[in-house]
Amino acid sequence: MDTVKRVLHAYGIYPEEIQEVTAQLYRVNDGKHTYALKKSSLTVQTISQWEYVYKQANILHLTAIVPVYLTVDGNLFMELNEIYYYLSPWIDESNQAMTKPWLDNVLINLATIHEKTKRTQSISTGNLKKSFTSYQSYCEQVKKDLLDIVIEFEKSRYMAPFELQVCTQYRDLEYALNESNKRIDQFIDSDDAEFLWNTSLCHRSLNHSHLPGSFIINWERANYENAVNDLVSFFHYEASNFDGPTEKLIELFPTYNDIYRLSKPEHQLLNIYLLDPTNYTNLVSNYFQKTTKYSMIHQVQSLQKEYRKLIFGLKWSAYIEKEFETISFEDLGS
Repeated sequence: MDTVKRVLHAYGIYPEEIQEVTAQLYRVNDGKHTYALKKSSLTVQTISQWEYVYKQANILHLTAIVPVYLTVDGNLFMELNEIYYYLSPWIDESNQAMTKPWLDNVLINLATIHEKTKRTQSISTGNLKKSFTSYQSYCEQVKKDLLDIVIEFEKSRYMAPFELQVCTQYRDLEYALNESNKRIDQFIDSDDAEFLWNTSLCHRSLNHSHLPGSFIINWERANYENAVNDLVSFFHYEASNFDGPTEKLIELFPTYNDIYRLSKPEHQLLNIYLLDPTNYTNLVSNYFQKTTKYSMIHQVQSLQKEYRKLIFGLKWSAYIEKEFETISFEDLGS
């Protein structure tokens, strides 16, 4: 704990109690306040981007981003033995997590950050079309390879649990791949040489542990990307769980879209990412080629998580078609 105390002294804090929550996180109490001290994964290459997040949060009044304290010397972090530490208020996890009010606040906070930090630029459609056409070909090959594996599995009189799972889920995987193909066609269906592309400050690692009380912590991986990336990260994490709030995410999406209004290309891009089969098919391929080191139970559980994500992607695509594509996409912006 000597290292931790040394770091805390740089903030003028003399702790009465230090609790090691994880190898990277300490809960600190000085008799008056409770703090979270993070032993970060930041490096010389990433520290400036991390600092920029908090400077923007201050300038743009991004209150959902939990602030960090300044050291006595006025720095946002303390560097010791080439490790970067930072200190923030300790926020207990809300017992309201996954309820509608909690999700509503999370979506409001996320959309507000994306909207206030949005930058728009004009980009060429040529390379983008080429990239997604290549991805489309990849998905077609994935569908063929998956069918070949299913045929091989079905030759066995007694299939292993993983094999039975793949065969049972194949029809839905085929639906997902067909839907993805349709969405890619829609995404690249433009004769314009350029179109407007938005980037926003994205967290890039959104999950339940980074959303205490609907605030957002741990911005170590943050960067400027299209806002869709944060939605995919959050949706995938929640949808992979057995009791994930998938219906609530769909029901409450207008909360997000009223603040940060997705354009037509962004809607299509979100659909494509939510229907990405890569993780699922990698698990199947590794099993089939006998290159996995994991137990049967672990493989079955992992495959089920990826399957839930794709099922959510299908539900999401149906929701978008019903709620947005039955009206002119011109009303959504461009």
